[in-house]
Amino acid sequence: MIRTASEHLVRAPLLDVERALLAPETLDGLAAALPEVASAEEVERRDRGAALFRSARYVARVTPPGFRRLLSGDHLEWVEEVTWDRARHAGRFRILPNLKPERARLFRCGGRYRLEAAAGGTRRVVETEIEIAVRIVGPTVERLVARQLEPHMAREAEVLERVARRGAEVVSER
Repeated sequence: MIRTASEHLVRAPLLDVERALLAPETLDGLAAALPEVASAEEVERRDRGAALFRSARYVARVTPPGFRRLLSGDHLEWVEEVTWDRARHAGRFRILPNLKPERARLFRCGGRYRLEAAAGGTRRVVETEIEIAVRIVGPTVERLVARQLEPHMAREAEVLERVARRGAEVVSER
């Protein structure tokens, strides 16, 4: 298992960043900004005020040829499930790729996400655990996935900032 932590300053107020993080329309911005993502859409949403559960489906722009035999489907896809606590401005997530059932049990990815008020905006902290339970190649694949996370998280933070600022402008115009 490998653990990573990513921290970014989003130059917008905490509540605006939280709204952007949880807004379904932010997924379009993520798909446009992330080179590895062809599309992203919300699949399920249960909003209970202080608590929110959301799942979103992402489709990869390119499916590596060697992956096709591992997948249930023709394209690499994954579902991100998020359980968010608005009172704590924090949540848990897990990533579920469309692997064949016998392969899915070998992959685990998830972690914690939190937002904190900071000078100049909002500190976004994402802690991730990746485990690929395949002897010999598992640790190599874990490191490969971990290396791709930081640029992904940086671009995601940029999208959150744009959406949060745009949302704040719309609210202030009312």
